[in-house]
Amino acid sequence: MMLNKIFSLVISCLATFTTFQSVARTEEFLPPEKAFEIKAILSAESLTVIYNAAPGYYIYQESIALSLKDSDVKILPSKQPQPHEKFDNNFQKIVKTYEGEVLFEYPTKSFPDLSPILLDVTVQGCASQGICYPPMLRRLLIQEYGKAVNSIDPEMELSTQQKNSKLSWWEVSEDLNALNRLLTSTSLPILLLVFFLLGIGLAFTPCMLPMLPILSSVVFGTVDHHLLPRKKTIILAIFYVLGMAFAFSLAGMATAWFGAGITAGLQNRWVLLAFGGLMLILSAGLLGFYELQMPHSWQSRVDHWIGKHEGGNLYGVFALGALSSLVASPCVSAPLAGVLTFIAQSGQIQLGGLILFVMACGMGVPLLLFAIGASKIVPRAGKWMLRVQRSFGILMILLAFWVMLPALQSFFKQQGVNQFKVINELKFEIVTKTVDLEAKLSQAREKNKKTLVIISADWCVSCKELEIQTLGSDIVKAKLAEYELIEVDITEMGKDQKALLNQYSIFGPPAILIFDVNGVEQKSKKIVGVVGPQKLLLAL
Repeated sequence: MMLNKIFSLVISCLATFTTFQSVARTEEFLPPEKAFEIKAILSAESLTVIYNAAPGYYIYQESIALSLKDSDVKILPSKQPQPHEKFDNNFQKIVKTYEGEVLFEYPTKSFPDLSPILLDVTVQGCASQGICYPPMLRRLLIQEYGKAVNSIDPEMELSTQQKNSKLSWWEVSEDLNALNRLLTSTSLPILLLVFFLLGIGLAFTPCMLPMLPILSSVVFGTVDHHLLPRKKTIILAIFYVLGMAFAFSLAGMATAWFGAGITAGLQNRWVLLAFGGLMLILSAGLLGFYELQMPHSWQSRVDHWIGKHEGGNLYGVFALGALSSLVASPCVSAPLAGVLTFIAQSGQIQLGGLILFVMACGMGVPLLLFAIGASKIVPRAGKWMLRVQRSFGILMILLAFWVMLPALQSFFKQQGVNQFKVINELKFEIVTKTVDLEAKLSQAREKNKKTLVIISADWCVSCKELEIQTLGSDIVKAKLAEYELIEVDITEMGKDQKALLNQYSIFGPPAILIFDVNGVEQKSKKIVGVVGPQKLLLAL
């Protein structure tokens, strides 16, 4: 009977992915490569670069820059059109802009012999309705005279170079470009197997540690002061893992479909305090202050098929697994970010949801083995089980305060852009909004310095690991002396923080963004999750 329920629940979970309705989103704004198209034509006398802003969009004159690939030396145009002057609400000043199609000419003496020519073009613009895009880097590959060429994303060239490189399955898990290729070019059975294995590996990351005390309270629950039967313990653990996987995948699909920051929004101080309070209530039950049970009139009707449990029935455990996966384990890893980005870009929400579900099940395997092992090694009777139950009650109290600590700290934390944070002798400027980040990037551009940006939050366990293990390396600290250092603090998840995550396609902390001296994000070097010093040095 129980196996039939588990089977039915799994089928229901999987059926949800196939019936998840695609919500039509209104594309209010064009992607940057469509809003600002760039192409070029080379003649014997000059190189003509054509910038075309879509209707309703405009380009800042001062943002236009042309240089040879991997060179910081800007090539100056010999001829350029007269810009329009307008008051810009984004910068609250009069700026020079271009609308529609404009032509810039550059002397051919500025370029080497045709063999071919690789040029980097930087441009930034805004929509008249108010949104301002970050600086965009495009690449021009010119191989012959008189032929118009369209600009390409430098990431495409990088992906082409990496196609033949052989990476281990775990190296793939840390490479967003490799993950994207895996998702778009691998058969479904192999894809599901790979992400199931990735899930097992992710189960041993610090973000999953808070799940153990919660699952332990299920495993060591009691009925009338007797330890739960082994079979019931395993079934409860399965329901806990299924609840975790189901909520994990649904939240991931919603996040990718409706925008980054939804699951991170669950780290709101009030959500954390409420969940911490719930854990304190459950811990009080484990400590023997009361017994959680249904009214006797209800209990007699359902005892024969769901049984009793100190923390609730089967569906209560399923709900506990779902809630704890969203609140107690909020960090984002590279595999998760890769799948979320794939869903957001491709719109294949059912496939993405299935992959997330399988990966989350993989994450639950070690938890399930822990539950099965614990149920086999413990004796079946004795007063010891009350001591064990009380011990896990104390663990639940400690975990509750750990969950609530960031919320309590946020009450006393001063927010603002003029804050500094010292991490392993590295001085980071703290910002919380996109406009403040853009201002800092502009300052770094004026200093002709590269910028490293860390997305972090007080409630992010992996962020602490990144600070200690990676930023604590002497080699990393020496290299970062060349960079302006900024931390984006999203502890308080509001509209500004969600907009920032959406803008840079980040689904949660920790993440590292790297910008060149022109303030252009190096997307191929984006890091999601915890990486070692060597991995960060390669990106730098």
